Amino acid sequence: MLFEGDEEDEPTTAPENKDDGDWPNDYTPPEGRYSSKWPEDWTKEQIAEEAESTVKNYVDDWGWELHKYARLNNPKRVRKVLLYELHLEAFDGYGKCKEVLNWQDESFGQCALWWVAMHGRVGLAKFLINAGADVNLSDKDGWTPLSVAAFYGHAEIIKILLASGADPSKEVEDGDTAYDKAVAWDHPECAALLKGARTPTHPSTRKCTPTHALRSRPSSRALSASRHARPRAAPPTC
Repeated sequence: MLFEGDEEDEPTTAPENKDDGDWPNDYTPPEGRYSSKWPEDWTKEQIAEEAESTVKNYVDDWGWELHKYARLNNPKRVRKVLLYELHLEAFDGYGKCKEVLNWQDESFGQCALWWVAMHGRVGLAKFLINAGADVNLSDKDGWTPLSVAAFYGHAEIIKILLASGADPSKEVEDGDTAYDKAVAWDHPECAALLKGARTPTHPSTRKCTPTHALRSRPSSRALSASRHARPRAAPPTC
């Protein structure tokens, strides 16, 4: 699904340095993709294996970087990551490949689009979806970008996600759908958008008690996770 007007016209939560994002996009060695200095006694197979591993490690790092900047609500740097590329021997890596776009935090399972939905960043959501982000990835508690947007009352994000194939029938760990969350947290516009998409089996009209809130909100562990942590993910297959 392609969207028009996906410029990011909303301010970030913190000021950016004036040279923010002013670094090269291409990580290929200056002398070219075949210029890396490998040990002289290495076979072609060893060189190929190391080159492939290097590219995969870069892609994994870029996925973590995209996730971090989405979590920190920094659209300029999110866009920057998708411009990255690396060409080494016979292997290519791109910041816009699916392993980067859909990289998930190992501890909690959120992807970049999950955080963008939480922040309500309409332009950035369009940008990631146009690039190929999976709209139905869920975290380890079952929260998808759609259910997160419903919980926080971001109607425009819900419209974009539904138009892009988001599944409104997916349930959070407590059994609620996105519709249920919109109803429970008093977001009637969001509930109206989601109501026709699926008839919930157990519509939730309860106003959560603190105990219930602890289990029905997006993971408080995730939202308070260290901004400087560098979780590792399984090696990508880009």
